[in-house]
Amino acid sequence: MTKIIDTEVMQVEYETTEEWDDIPRHHPDLFYVVATLPDGEMYRHEHLFSQEGDAENLARKIMEHGKINLDHWHFWRTVYGSVAFEKEEAEAALYAHGLRAGHIGMDDVPDNIRTLL
Repeated sequence: MTKIIDTEVMQVEYETTEEWDDIPRHHPDLFYVVATLPDGEMYRHEHLFSQEGDAENLARKIMEHGKINLDHWHFWRTVYGSVAFEKEEAEAALYAHGLRAGHIGMDDVPDNIRTLL
């Protein structure tokens, strides 16, 4: 189990991208729960809710428990300025250098870093 410091309910308000292929297109009436870890990593729960209240109930229960099982969560992003954000930025700089030097190709870059380049 992984400790969390916050949860929030988000509403799907846009079409999907590669990162969101599991969310049906054109469904702004769907909600999901996001949990934030102490280092600033944010994870999205695997389940989508058609009722905002159901998502809020899950968020409340998770916050009361204070921990999540990452088997049911997908990495979403980092909080700007957090430790996780700074680590991700530093990692992106290393990959960018490797790309410019020709030592690696884009296929060698992890998805979470590729979006930063």
